Amino acid sequence: MLLSVKYAPSKLDEIIGNVSVKEVVQKWMLNWIRGRVQKPVLIYGPPGIGKTAIAYALKKEHDLELIEMNAGDFRNKENINRILNNSMLASTISGKKRFVLIDDVDAMSREDAGGVSAIVSFLKNSPHPVMLTAIDGWNRKISSLRSHCQLLDMKRPPKPTILKYLEKIAKKEKIEITNELLHEIVDSNHGDVRACLVDLEAGMSFKRDRDENIFEIMRKLFSGRDYYEVRNLTYGTIDHNYLKLWIDENLPAQYSERQLAEAYDVFSRADVFDGRIRKRNYWGFLRYSSDLMTSGVSFVGFENPPKFVRYSFPNYLRKMGATVSSRAKMKSILKRIAGISHTSSKRCRDYVYVLANLVHKHGENAVDFYRLEENELDFLKSFYKIPKKPKKKPKKTEKKSEKAGEKKKREPEKKKSLGSSTLHEFF
Repeated sequence: MLLSVKYAPSKLDEIIGNVSVKEVVQKWMLNWIRGRVQKPVLIYGPPGIGKTAIAYALKKEHDLELIEMNAGDFRNKENINRILNNSMLASTISGKKRFVLIDDVDAMSREDAGGVSAIVSFLKNSPHPVMLTAIDGWNRKISSLRSHCQLLDMKRPPKPTILKYLEKIAKKEKIEITNELLHEIVDSNHGDVRACLVDLEAGMSFKRDRDENIFEIMRKLFSGRDYYEVRNLTYGTIDHNYLKLWIDENLPAQYSERQLAEAYDVFSRADVFDGRIRKRNYWGFLRYSSDLMTSGVSFVGFENPPKFVRYSFPNYLRKMGATVSSRAKMKSILKRIAGISHTSSKRCRDYVYVLANLVHKHGENAVDFYRLEENELDFLKSFYKIPKKPKKKPKKTEKKSEKAGEKKKREPEKKKSLGSSTLHEFF
């Protein structure tokens, strides 16, 4: 089972960070349960911090029936009215109280213009608690929704909180992972807890059996002749991005010339859908990306007879694994410099070479202001650039100097002879 699914919170207290938001939401739901009608809540914030998880935690904690919609259902006003009104009119067989979640309301496209007005109309008359989520709560597309909702801003959890959370899961799952790599996972995901869990699981699986099974998966993927069989090869067994790197690395070994171009064309379309997932935070596109990069790529060579291919480990992962330590040290140095100089880590990259030169010329005391640790100072020294010596001007050869001397001697004589002839002609 995926870690992000296995450790999905069943209570609000299990969601890390954003204590004040959780308190407000808990009070809001308790008032609804007691029969006090409350204004709908719109929770907004970066992806992967627990906005949707709050709704599922409320469902489990208070034994509610959750009715969920997302951006894919926002096609038009009639469609929304049909789904929402039917769900509101139908009686609950189990007798549970209903709770409506409208996920990713800011992900609507221009074609979904009628959806906002339909949601506004529903919010005014809903007999049940309604929660909406968005990445950008101040997006113009949902401006008409804001006046009908209580806005709650969720922040990224602090790094120490996420680290403690990952350490707890790693210990429970018996995952052997270094503290340095945990820091790398947290730093690279910028507070996205869900992405941290995916990376932690990837690290766990790489060290266990995934590298053993991936070669068999690649063989079946490229030799498969059944669409659904190839598509289902990787469901729940291997990370999407990890498989993507393996396919990208081994396509040239599997196909050649025209078929390779066709395979990369299909593969690039999968990448387009992955980009839309990141941009819109709508995971419904994952099914298209997965189908294209597995069955789509496989069926390019449908007519080819099976052949033996020695599949290679992705070069990108090999390089990233070799530089984990150095990248972690660089991030640590940049973070220290950024905190003291009150600027961004990106801009501080230009300071690294300057500080390295200062250390080389004046010793480690020259950068005491930045309070760097011993291992960071040693790493900083490696960025010292040896100044290039200025190029010496070539010496003039004896022949050139002799010619120059002869020229100087001739010039005054020429002027003198020219003057005498002119005067002679004048008189």
